[in-house]
Amino acid sequence: VVREFSASDGSLIRELHGHVGYIRAVEYMPQAVADDSAPSLLSAAGDGTIRIWPRSGDEPLHVFEADLFAGTGHRGGVLSLAISEDGTRLLSGGRDGTIRLWDLQARAQQAVLRGHRGWVEAVTFAGSEAISASRDGTIRRWDLGSVEVLAQMDHGAAVFALAASEDGDTIFAGGSDSSISVWTAAGESVGRMAGHLAKINALAPRTTRTWSRRVMTRRC
Repeated sequence: VVREFSASDGSLIRELHGHVGYIRAVEYMPQAVADDSAPSLLSAAGDGTIRIWPRSGDEPLHVFEADLFAGTGHRGGVLSLAISEDGTRLLSGGRDGTIRLWDLQARAQQAVLRGHRGWVEAVTFAGSEAISASRDGTIRRWDLGSVEVLAQMDHGAAVFALAASEDGDTIFAGGSDSSISVWTAAGESVGRMAGHLAKINALAPRTTRTWSRRVMTRRC
């Protein structure tokens, strides 16, 4: 279940049901939504689906799921999501080791990025490019036009968290070794930060984006 709360007073706004399995990622649309029937947030789960939810109500507007004949959708759980700054595209990472690019307006899969040899635990946009991180220990920067790898970085341990500066020039990766590695967009190592005593599950860069007054939780 996805629960949405008011950030001002902590009250529960709604519960969203429908996924089967652990919910692994939730993301708000980057622009404020005035229309109650417009897409407001997305969720992904171990059932292999991605659901688009309206601003109000408890029924999804659309569900992305695997279609073996069409070759679309993840073969297994979806672990990570990222929405482009203009709200038109979606990245998803899955247990099948792929990153999938979706057109949120056409509600269709645009491309599949292949190369990781482990679960893709984190994805993010960096302008017109994508960055992914996997349990195979690597971070990859992708050209979304050619779907080719532009740079590959080796964290040295399974990577569970990812963040990039707003200009995309600096990449941060958090791993099972409790460290955060720092990289340039070209794949050069800048440094490493240590101090945590367990694996790093989340990273958040400083951003100028205006945040909503609502927050979400996911049940694992």
